[in-house]
Parts: sequence; structure tokens; C-alpha cells
Amino acid sequence: MKLTPKILLRVSVFCLVTTIVLLFLNSFFKPEWTKWNNYYTTKGFYEEPENTIETVFLGASVMQSSVSPMEMYAEHGIDSYNLGTEQQPVLGSYYWLKETYDYHSETLKNVVFDVSALRSKSKDSFYHKCFDNMRFSKNKIQGAYEYKKKDIGDTVSFLVPLLSYHGRWSSLEESDFTKHTWEADTGTRGYYYIKNSYFRKEGLDGVVINSPILNENAEPAELIDHSLEYLDKMVKFCEEKGLKLVFVKTATRIWDSELHNAVQNIADSYGIEFYDFNFDPLFSTNGFIHAYDSGSDGKHLNYYGAHKFSRWMGDFLVKECGATDVRDNPKYDFMKDQYKEYEARVLQHVDLASSKSVTEYLSIAFKGQNTVLLSVKKNAVGALSEADKAFFRESGLTKFADLTAGDSYVAVVQNGQVLYEMTGSEKGTENPISYKGVLGDGKTTFRVESGGEFTGNTADIIIDEKSAMETGDGLNILVYSDELETALYTTRFNTANTTKRDNYGMHDLYILENPEEYNREYAPNSMRGLLKAYMQKLENIKKGSVSTES
Repeated sequence: MKLTPKILLRVSVFCLVTTIVLLFLNSFFKPEWTKWNNYYTTKGFYEEPENTIETVFLGASVMQSSVSPMEMYAEHGIDSYNLGTEQQPVLGSYYWLKETYDYHSETLKNVVFDVSALRSKSKDSFYHKCFDNMRFSKNKIQGAYEYKKKDIGDTVSFLVPLLSYHGRWSSLEESDFTKHTWEADTGTRGYYYIKNSYFRKEGLDGVVINSPILNENAEPAELIDHSLEYLDKMVKFCEEKGLKLVFVKTATRIWDSELHNAVQNIADSYGIEFYDFNFDPLFSTNGFIHAYDSGSDGKHLNYYGAHKFSRWMGDFLVKECGATDVRDNPKYDFMKDQYKEYEARVLQHVDLASSKSVTEYLSIAFKGQNTVLLSVKKNAVGALSEADKAFFRESGLTKFADLTAGDSYVAVVQNGQVLYEMTGSEKGTENPISYKGVLGDGKTTFRVESGGEFTGNTADIIIDEKSAMETGDGLNILVYSDELETALYTTRFNTANTTKRDNYGMHDLYILENPEEYNREYAPNSMRGLLKAYMQKLENIKKGSVSTES
């Protein structure tokens, strides 16, 4: 058959259409790995202006949850990015290092690597979480090619989502068809914010307490040869490009002297600094307390632990690595906007979670660009003091301050201004009351429902036709960030009995740093007792008087 221009055109159009269809289908079939922030971490990285990042953090999920670049920016003006991904293999860390250098070769100076992955084998899903959202580049191709042991067919299958994930067709969800509209979470710069605590899972009896005293004579553990191969490549790359490489091990319950000694031997052989926060002096001087600073699994640092680690790391980067303060450099003005997002997304959430009373909670919620929805179930009257009532009146919630026992109540407060407030008795109904509208983002609908003790005994707060929280007796509160277009925090105060809550928060951090003030009035008895018992148990372990696990 003669290839006429008309036939060539048809073939070209067919190939073009086929390519477009494949790319279109690829976008649906590829999971975005949103758990542990993987999607937002990598997408946000590519939105950073080129040649701005000075320090990059690499490693698995323990790195993601341990380093908050925005904390270091606020205190020292450091431009850094946390490129940890869930279960990141060392091969992946190496190629993300190269990807970072390709975009920031003029500014990149420091590389901080968490050594966790040196001890464990990696699965196929680990590599997908690491590489799927890397842009198509020589680094992505080479990384996949080496992972697949230089098999071209397997490499192509790994790189093409339609081939890797063809089995997902029957489990595609609505989010798979809308993810192309998602915006990057640039305010966290790769940091994964963990909200809960180890204490909250099982109490003190479920907390593993390891000794922070290093056994230098322990037999070094065996590390994974494949991981050591790519660690060597990472070391040589940093030497070639003049980058300072530092090894760290974040505080976790799953680490021991055998692993430390193995990594220390490797670090010594390269002449690289290794900072292990599981052992003294770093463990104690930074005030790490696993029960307080770790998430519910005891493996990853929560916000309070990350705050401590980031504080130390910021000081280290300034004093030992000559980190640059970019806060007054117009080139970095974009970080000021990122910090505002961080304040809304993380710091305000921390403050809400840390609040000890209903008035403290609401005073925080009313300060942000938020819509606050309130609903009463059963009874919300009984525990309000005159000071509490004065706060509600000053805030414009006068009807709640004067609420009678068993009455229904709903309210909407936007940017600190009361938009709507209603009680069941005022409305003159024996049925539950409700109010609906649009949130401050201008597009999300809501409905607030309330039934007091004698009018249904019910409550619900509904966002976009879906119940948004598990309500209970008393005052139910949902804080919606109009700026971030997401529900920021939900909670309940059983104000019929108390306006306080025995909560885990920054006040407890103050107590830990000031143990002589354990008996301050605001310290909840149960938390104070747990902390005292934990500290005593830790001291006993240091002295070798009990087992290293509870």
C-alpha cells in the first residue's frame, strides 16, 4: 500500500487521538496517594519558584511528620522543603535529591536524610508512592528503570498508570474524576501534620518506653544492601555538587542501639554527621516524651514533637550550615503567603485542639476567616459561669448566654460576626429547629439542626448534604475555614455539666517544661497524673530498674 499524504495524516491523527485518550485515562486510573500528604507534597514542590530551596529533607513518613519547614521559616527565615514520602525507599530519596537539584541547583546547599529506610525492604507500592507524582523526567525514568532491574517492559508498565492500575477500573471513585482540580497545599511545604497523641490511644499502659541510654557495645544490626547502594550514590552526588549531607533518626519507639550502631558505622566511614534523637543527649535536651510528642502509633512525631525537632533543626541549620534568612528578600515574598496558609491550616488547628474551655475555643475560632456553626442537643445550660455568659454576650451570642435548660439553639458566626442566632422557645415550636445557608467560601451549603431535651433531643451539622460531625449532649461546634474551604475542627462541650475539657495541648507542654508547676489550676488531673507516672517510669528505665517496654 502506498503511503499517500492522506494516509499519513490519518495515521498521525489516529496516533495523536490514541495518545490523548491514554493520557486522559491515565489521569483517572493513577491513585493520588493523598494519605500522608504524598500528593500535596510533590505537587507543591513543583509550584515552588526555581532556585529558591536551600535545604531539602528526604526520607519516609517519619520525616514527613517530623519537620515543619514553616516553623523554621517563622523562627529563622529558612527556605527548606520536606520531600519525604510515605515508605520512601532510599532509591527514591536519591532520585528526589537529583530532581531537587535540577530545579534548585543555584540555591541548594543542605540535604537532611532520615535513615529509617536503610533497615527495611521496600514493596512495589512504596516506589509508586514515591515516583507516581514525580514529573516525567530523566530522574523518573532512570529511577523506575533501576528499580525494575533495567527491564524495559517492566519499566514501561511501572511508568504508565493505565498498565500499572488497570485493575482499579471497578473501584474508581468520584475523587478520581475531580482530582485534576485539586490545588497544592503549599502552606505545609511537605510537612504532614499529625494531631493525636500516643497517650490518647491506650493510656500509659499501652505506651512503649525505650531507654534513651545508648548501648555502644550492642552488635550492629544488618542493613539492606540495596538501600546502602543508593545511600552511597547519594553521598557521592552530594560530594560532587558540593552539598552538605546530614543523617538523622527521628524519635520513635521502633529504634534501638543495634540499628544506631549500624548507621553510625556507615556515617563514620563517610565522615558524615549522624544525629540520633532516640538517645541522649539529644533525646533529653530536646525534651522528647513519646507519650506526649508521638502520634497514636508511637512511631511518628505529632505536631508537638515536630515543633521540638524543627526548633532544633532550625538552630542547627543556622549555626552549622550557614542557613540564609530570606524573610527580607523580595524574591521570597511568596513564603509570607504560605505562612498565612500554614497559620490557618495548622497553627489555628493546634490552638483549637489545645483549648481547655468553651470560651477559649470560640475566641480562637472567631479570630480566623471562619464560619462557626453551633447547635445544642438535649441541654446546654448549667455550667456557664457569669464570666462565661459575659463572653457570649460580648461575642454577640446573647441568646445563648440567656438560654434556658432544655431549649433548642442554633447559631452561625462568620469572621467573628453573628449572622444568625435562634432558640426554640423564641421560634415558638415544639419541634427541632434548623437553619440553612451558604458558608463564607460562597459555594458550600450548610444546615444546622437542634432539638433540646423537650423538642427532639437531637443535633446535626450538615455540610454539602452530609453530616459533618458526631454530635452529643451540650454545645456542638464546627469550625469551617472559608479561606481553605474545609472543615477545620469539630468538637463538643457538655456545657450542662462543665465548660472545661480534660484536653491534651500546649498547656501540658508548659507543665512538662516547668514540672514545679504541676499543680497549676489549669492542669487537668488525669493528664497530670499520666505525665508524672510516665516521667517516673522513664527515670526508672534509665536506671535499669525495669524492662524497656511497659
